[in-house]
Amino acid sequence: MAITAKEIAELAKERGEFYSLQHKEDDEAWQRIHQTHVIETSEPPARRGQKPKEQLKQFPVGSGMAAWVRRQRFSYLATHPFLRVNAPAPEMQRKANRVELALKHAWSGSQGFIDVWVRMVDDAIWSGRGWGSVLYVPSHWAGDDFERLPDEDDDEFNQRLKLLKAGRLPLIWRHVPVRDTWPVLGPDGDLEQVVEMRQMTRAKIRTAYGPKLVPTTENVSQPLQVLTFADRQ
Repeated sequence: MAITAKEIAELAKERGEFYSLQHKEDDEAWQRIHQTHVIETSEPPARRGQKPKEQLKQFPVGSGMAAWVRRQRFSYLATHPFLRVNAPAPEMQRKANRVELALKHAWSGSQGFIDVWVRMVDDAIWSGRGWGSVLYVPSHWAGDDFERLPDEDDDEFNQRLKLLKAGRLPLIWRHVPVRDTWPVLGPDGDLEQVVEMRQMTRAKIRTAYGPKLVPTTENVSQPLQVLTFADRQ
């Protein structure tokens, strides 16, 4: 049975409360890296036994150590993994080679101009986890371009389809920010559900998801909460 929008909203609220301490740690780690964390300061007492005056001012005091460690780890870990498909039997080596080429093409072609793997590694370095989302988009292999032209024979049509499919994968792999993405883990530690909470303006929602969700162009700068849900089904 499919989960409803109300149930997704309730799950997002419950996960946000469950991971509230983790969210606080994420904020503190992010502040250390960017040197924006603040400390409380007060004027020292004038004489022994005199209480300090009220807090005067809060200002950022940072150390470059956290950012330096992050850069060092990133330089070691950001290398792309080597994609390899091993043949289970010698007679299947040619098929394994074709699958390996398709896998490498899907890896590079599904990300667009954004290096998703590098962003996930960067998140894992400072937060301990990295999220990505792979979506199947069958509409990328449909439309007027994929219709046979009146004067095309079978060979021309199949060759044109082959070129269209090679340049327009039906997969989208995108980076998911970690600071408001919370999972539901099963008893064996497998990922059962995950919900991402984002703030998007009405204009960005209309661009990303179409005019059906945002039918008017008024208040385009108004921020709204967007929930993205996925499960094993």
